Amino acid sequence: MTATFTEQFVCLAKSRKNQGCCIAGKRLNDGSWIRPVDDHIVSAFMPPLLHARYENGLVPKVLDIIEVPCVAPKPRDHQVENVEIAYRAPWKKLGRASWEDVVALVDVGADLWVNGHSSTGKLNDRVPETVLDPTQGSLRLLQLDSLLLYRRHKKNKPCVQAHFEYQGEEYKLDVTDTRVEKEFLLSSVVSVEIPGPVVVCVSLGEVFNGFAYKLIAGVILPKRQENS
Repeated sequence: MTATFTEQFVCLAKSRKNQGCCIAGKRLNDGSWIRPVDDHIVSAFMPPLLHARYENGLVPKVLDIIEVPCVAPKPRDHQVENVEIAYRAPWKKLGRASWEDVVALVDVGADLWVNGHSSTGKLNDRVPETVLDPTQGSLRLLQLDSLLLYRRHKKNKPCVQAHFEYQGEEYKLDVTDTRVEKEFLLSSVVSVEIPGPVVVCVSLGEVFNGFAYKLIAGVILPKRQENS
């Protein structure tokens, strides 16, 4: 479909999703969240981004400041931040955000939805479908004092999980940040503790078997150059 407007935002998350990726960020004009989606793909769930490319063919990176052609807002259940992108229309890179820019966008004092519901090997990682509230949105940007990353196996496949404390609660969540997954799973490291300050983007995914799962979709460190 043809674009009807454009959105400009700072990319704060680039995470693995199916055979594509999921990108999310905050708008430059008001700091509100946006999650671009390829809604032309027929799927039971909101599809991954397959056409998130700049005119030169390169893919967006975390901290990029991006302009993307859009068709219409496309809220789906609790994921009210979703906006449908124009099919195959190239994106434009406007610049790069600094660490100070990111810190200014942190959702100070924000909660992580409902706690007390945990899946096997995780902690406070999911929200029952029955208590999901669209008014609370599905994205959070948090600044943490530290973040422990560690390797686990799920269904015989290696994955990355994170353990952290936030507002007096402990969390163990899956990490889907594409760069973190790539670097961590290609190394021989079993676990690593990242001292703060560290900023994470937490996304509340689509409902699966009665629950929406909390995922760390972006990990941002001071002065870190994102390459993927």
